Amino acid sequence: MWVAFVKMCLILKDKNIKILPTMPVAFFDADSTLRVSAIGRPSPASHPDDIVILPNIIPRLKNLLEAGYILTIVSNQGGIAHRYTTLEKADKTMAATI
Repeated sequence: MWVAFVKMCLILKDKNIKILPTMPVAFFDADSTLRVSAIGRPSPASHPDDIVILPNIIPRLKNLLEAGYILTIVSNQGGIAHRYTTLEKADKTMAATI
């Protein structure tokens, strides 16, 4: 569930996770770090069916979670500002990534 929209930042929080001020945080850019376009687009931001999660990402993210990290995905979807896509499409694609 998206819980905040602050200066172009959408924040997704799982209600079952208690966040403490001393917890380490790992930040990941969505495009080309966690996911790529299956058909070679620069970004799959407007195409939820075009997402490919990069190899070995899931086990590495699980290791970080087990080590107590909060995982954070950031993404500068410039396509929204340039009207190549919409916030709704980018939101659906991020939900598909998660």
